[in-house]
Amino acid sequence: MNGDKTEANLGGQDYWVVKLDPFGNIQWQNTIGGNYNDFLKSIIQSSDGGYLLGGYSESDISGDKTEDSSFSLSDYWVVKLDEAGNIEWQNTIAGGHADYLNSIIQTDDGGYLLGGYSLSGIWADKTEANMGSWDYWVVKLDRPLVLCVPPADLYVSDLTPTSVTLNWTASGLDADGYKLQLHNIATGSVYSKWLPAGTTSRNISAPSLTPGTEYGFRLRATCNDGSTTEWSPLYYFTTPLRIAGINNDWKIYPNPGNGQFNLQLSGLNNEMVQADVFNLTGAMVHSVQYSTSDGVVAATLDLNHLPEGSYFLRLTSGEQVFMEQLMIQH
Repeated sequence: MNGDKTEANLGGQDYWVVKLDPFGNIQWQNTIGGNYNDFLKSIIQSSDGGYLLGGYSESDISGDKTEDSSFSLSDYWVVKLDEAGNIEWQNTIAGGHADYLNSIIQTDDGGYLLGGYSLSGIWADKTEANMGSWDYWVVKLDRPLVLCVPPADLYVSDLTPTSVTLNWTASGLDADGYKLQLHNIATGSVYSKWLPAGTTSRNISAPSLTPGTEYGFRLRATCNDGSTTEWSPLYYFTTPLRIAGINNDWKIYPNPGNGQFNLQLSGLNNEMVQADVFNLTGAMVHSVQYSTSDGVVAATLDLNHLPEGSYFLRLTSGEQVFMEQLMIQH
């Protein structure tokens, strides 16, 4: 280790990769090798911005090398680096004798083609006998495994009648983003949202949520190769019927009713009360405001124009919220 080299060699000869900026200054370097000789013969930049190194190695498991050589002879040794020069994966490809990798290219399907020459017969990774002495040996590698799986460990927190936080574990290094689906089990309606990669929670509130209702949520990942994962299993939860700690002086009657509901609200801290009515799909079907007088509202909520069925009423006054399920029977 001297001059521009910042790492000691690991055995005999090693791969030595040096990244320069446009002005020839060293940005980073990496010494890669095992306990014997490792000869770098080819390097390309891959489509993901990283680099693929190709050469041959006599090293066993040691240093950076994770697989033994075959009978201490030379094997193809391919090492994938990320943009910063860190090892992402590697592969030792061997027959039963000496194998020398000289050239690599990336193919249109995202895989790699390796070319060199071999003295090996059928053994280990080599599937054809040699034709005489040294032969060309061409090896095609698949597109690297995409580290992209469906989000897992789904659960909910901060659950109220009209809000919830959905939580999950991120789905791997190669995810570009997630699609979230929230299913209303009773109505079959689905709320969908696209989320950026790395997101691990999402808050959902009314009108997407209504009290006393069963829901299920699930996610899938979109991977950076354009593919999508399977959906995670649905995680089910049910919102409470009412918000905990509501004011007992807030009353709506008669319920069920014919469309005319009496409101008696007291203890209000705001000058206005917002009344919003939602159908079972979460769509708002009626909205009206009431003025308070000394913190009290006594008014009629007229829903005669709505068809028979179940609805949810949300009353909001500042930070105070009241939720009630209404039944209209004409």
